[in-house]
Amino acid sequence: MRSGWKSTSRGLQGLQPALLLGTAASLGGSMVLSAGLGALFWWVAARLFSAHSVGVAVAAITTMSLVASLSFVGAGTVLIRDLHAAAGSKVRLAGTAVLASGAVAAVAGTAAGIGAGAVNPALAEIGGSLIGLTVFVIGVALTTMSKVVDEILLGLLRSVLVLSRNALFSVTKIVAVAIAAFLASSDQPLVIYAAWTISIVVSLSVIVPMLRRHWRPSLSFSWVDLKGIAPAAVGHQVLNTTLELPSLAIPAAVGLFAEPATTAHFYMTFMLASAAFYIPTGLSGSLYAVGARRPELILRQARMTIGIALVAAVAAVVGMIVLSEPLLRLFGDAYGDAAGIAPWLTAASIPLIVKDHFQVVARIRFRERLAVVVCGAGAVVELAAATVGLVAGGLPGLAIAWLAAVTVESLVMGSLMLTVARSPAGRS
Repeated sequence: MRSGWKSTSRGLQGLQPALLLGTAASLGGSMVLSAGLGALFWWVAARLFSAHSVGVAVAAITTMSLVASLSFVGAGTVLIRDLHAAAGSKVRLAGTAVLASGAVAAVAGTAAGIGAGAVNPALAEIGGSLIGLTVFVIGVALTTMSKVVDEILLGLLRSVLVLSRNALFSVTKIVAVAIAAFLASSDQPLVIYAAWTISIVVSLSVIVPMLRRHWRPSLSFSWVDLKGIAPAAVGHQVLNTTLELPSLAIPAAVGLFAEPATTAHFYMTFMLASAAFYIPTGLSGSLYAVGARRPELILRQARMTIGIALVAAVAAVVGMIVLSEPLLRLFGDAYGDAAGIAPWLTAASIPLIVKDHFQVVARIRFRERLAVVVCGAGAVVELAAATVGLVAGGLPGLAIAWLAAVTVESLVMGSLMLTVARSPAGRS
């Protein structure tokens, strides 16, 4: 290991607040940048391609992301915690995680691409040709592998490289889709998601050489390392799924039980309110990466990240009260009618801070099973409350019921977080 990494290790002895906050700033900035430039990408695509092509491309890319999330198999979150302690096996362990997740994604992506047409005939062209299916499968595999690379960078406390890779990817895909539209001989969705896939390649090809200045990564593979990491990775993936489930399923519930126009209004409002989660999520992610190196200090660091996250969340609620209506009316006057639920949805970011920190502490203390049970039960409660609230009181009922559910969750998880943080670490 080079001297740069040694000096970093010495600097970590006290877990400097600057490192924690710098990592959080990079992660939060990456989320904000990805969201903003992602919206610009789709705006450009909508200007250059037909609504049909954009619709199919949206389905293809969202499916890529969904399959990638499932194929991720928790490898990245395990590495954030364990990579710093892997001594001489860092390179082999990282390469194994990247290649294994990419292989799983390729298999799952093939099934998803072929099966897309069975679910929705309009999506048959994704797997209807060899080139279309190939680009889709490569896109799924690369999306998965890039997620693992980001987690590896975070585990090595190189969050600036995470921000840099996502910024490069976001800018490149906008340029790529514009060039592809100019060069393409026909209006096809393949052109859009091919531009997306190419942009992932560009971002990885630039970031990996930058990482080589400090470390010598390679795509070496080890069955022994795979067997060693697999059980923990599966546990982390189950936990990741329980954490992501409410944000994915609540909009789906609205789509099932509400009119299409109501669904559109809710989705735009939910997307706007979700911006309040970026800073708290970045802070909890930073706590995980930094705190894993000194677990005995986790509570001290958590007090700081929770405090900052609370200030940011309260400020977001106040801002949403003032700005939600004019911001939503940018999408159309009718969207402003849903502005009343925006502060309630945004307020959920406050109790969710506790949930995010609980799962981080549980991972660091090797209590993933406890976190899976608690967060899984919480996800069920959230979905049930949101659905009942929607049916009984429309969108306002959903927003208030969901806020009540996550508030009750936070009371339970806050107590458990303190108990787990103070208990001896043990592998669950």
